Amino acid sequence: MSGGFDEMDSTQRGKRGAWIWVFGCLILANGAFFGFSRLSGEDHARPARRSLNANRIVLLPAPPALPAPTSTPTPPPPKASTASACLQWGPFSGPDVAKAQTVLATLRLAAHATPLQTPHPIGYWVYLPPAASLAAAQGEVATLQAKGITQYEVLRPAGPWQYAVSLGVLSTQDRARQLLRQVRAQGVANAKMGQRMVESGPTRFLIAGASAVQAAALKRASQPFSGAVALPAPCTTPSSVGE
Repeated sequence: MSGGFDEMDSTQRGKRGAWIWVFGCLILANGAFFGFSRLSGEDHARPARRSLNANRIVLLPAPPALPAPTSTPTPPPPKASTASACLQWGPFSGPDVAKAQTVLATLRLAAHATPLQTPHPIGYWVYLPPAASLAAAQGEVATLQAKGITQYEVLRPAGPWQYAVSLGVLSTQDRARQLLRQVRAQGVANAKMGQRMVESGPTRFLIAGASAVQAAALKRASQPFSGAVALPAPCTTPSSVGE
């Protein structure tokens, strides 16, 4: 009996041992499969992650090329102003003329001031154009005397006709033409004829080259004179005694 039990126990122990071995193999197989699956999953996940990251990369177009900087053209220098730098100061009458001349001298403008008056015709005259100096005008007078001409006058007042030589003033144009023909026949080839003008009325001064300081002082000096003003004017003097 005991022998039968022993034989039965050994048989059961054999079966139990076989099941334990089978179970252990299954555990080992499951572990191997789990490890292989994990490694395989990581290998598949890596390219997947790479593909997902690749989807996040956006290739932007290259920015358009900026135009080459162009140099701003330098503006041309302003043209020299053709506006006159002269002033006309006045009018003055009677004793105010001398007072105005004193002001000009004080401001050191007397040498640059030309007195002007309103020209009025008084007839026609025959004349020699203005000489460069008084000595040159006197030389022309000597030439006239040598040719037998004894009527003449050298104009000395400052102005555009200073040092011109007058050969006579006539009341009509015809008489002036007759005198012109006569003196040219005597060899005075440079003689001319024109309308004789004289200046009268209030005096104004044409002042050239006044600085800004002098111009401001001149305007202040105008206050004591009734109606006198200093205004910009062309730097030319009108023809006052001839054509």
